Amino acid sequence: SVFISINFVNGMYGSFLYYRLQQKCKSYIAFRYYRQYLPFIIKKNFLVVTNDGTRGDELKQLISKKSKYNFQFLLNGVDKDFYSIEIENDKSLNNVLLYAARIDEWKNQEFAIETIIELEKIASTNFELHIVGTIYNQEYWEKLKQIVKTNNIDKKVKYIGTLNKTNLRNYYK
Repeated sequence: SVFISINFVNGMYGSFLYYRLQQKCKSYIAFRYYRQYLPFIIKKNFLVVTNDGTRGDELKQLISKKSKYNFQFLLNGVDKDFYSIEIENDKSLNNVLLYAARIDEWKNQEFAIETIIELEKIASTNFELHIVGTIYNQEYWEKLKQIVKTNNIDKKVKYIGTLNKTNLRNYYK
């Protein structure tokens, strides 16, 4: 990126290295966990680390205090105050598993569907899976629908669709 004047931005989801650096020397960590260590030291214009509870901002200070790149530590994308709700004791909804995420293999709704299938094998339960989100990957969505149909759990798995932030918050209740 230096030779052809292209900005190089590196992004990562937190890291377990902060805790390891508390126990071992920096050179050991750099050698043993080089893939997690290198983003903090290689030449770049910008590094973005997301807050997943692994102290990425403190890790950056431990590894590269004198770095010449811009550093951004992004806080969790969930507004905890907005989603802080009083839980109502509504017995009719006690067995609903809510899965709110875009419909995509990366989000793995298939695992939730398989969980409902396994619950049904153990004993006929009144658990339902409510899937909320935008269909991002149509092919994956078709695969999920086929799994539901093949396992005869059409009444146990419901696609709610895309909800705005307020309606999603109300759905969490």
